[in-house]
Amino acid sequence: MDGFTKIGRAIDMKDRKPLNSVIDGSSVVIVKADNDLFAFENNCPQQHFSLLHQGTIEGCEITCPMHGWTFNMKSGESINGNGRLKNLKVKNSDGWIWVESMKPAQSFSLFD
Repeated sequence: MDGFTKIGRAIDMKDRKPLNSVIDGSSVVIVKADNDLFAFENNCPQQHFSLLHQGTIEGCEITCPMHGWTFNMKSGESINGNGRLKNLKVKNSDGWIWVESMKPAQSFSLFD
């Protein structure tokens, strides 16, 4: 699947138990909540704290353990702070979880 990285089997994901993974050298959080899958960069905009995977999850929101900022996992929007999470596309294909690549697509030209 072009532009995506295979993370693991969907059946192994525990509900509301964040998984920390590395994609293209960047830390990414994958969360299963109510049969939906979410993926976002493991980086809280508040002082760029990189432990969101240790945050608490209620409904469709994750709260950073460092300063208590809460984010909607669907939109990435902050509920009680500034900034937003960098959301990534996530797919469940044939029982496998695939997350969008962190690297921007490269384009090449024969005329460069």
